[in-house]
Amino acid sequence: MVSAVIVAGGKGERMGYDIPKQYIDIGGRQILSITLEAFQNCDSIDEIVLVVPEGDIDYCLKNIVEQYSFKKVKKIVKGGSSRQKSVYNGLLDCNPLTDIVVIHDGVRPFISSELIE
Repeated sequence: MVSAVIVAGGKGERMGYDIPKQYIDIGGRQILSITLEAFQNCDSIDEIVLVVPEGDIDYCLKNIVEQYSFKKVKKIVKGGSSRQKSVYNGLLDCNPLTDIVVIHDGVRPFISSELIE
């Protein structure tokens, strides 16, 4: 089993936007939805564990995961106080049968299935 841990817990303060950069619109879609779509469409990925700030869990579930029918997103977990802690939280929630884990930044949407493979 291959799990993808997608970490999207940043605030994007350096970007100068009023919203976190994972929710910025690019061509009518939020950046995070574009990133998740790449992993959803990759045949080698069995599950996605999405890591976001605790206050964003419901928002991501309704406005991204359910809206785009990302069936491979099995869990949405709260991030930690640092990127390392957020990745760790995601790893803890991977399926116990996972053999391989790929970790990706949720605000890096231009990834291909070939690169994921």
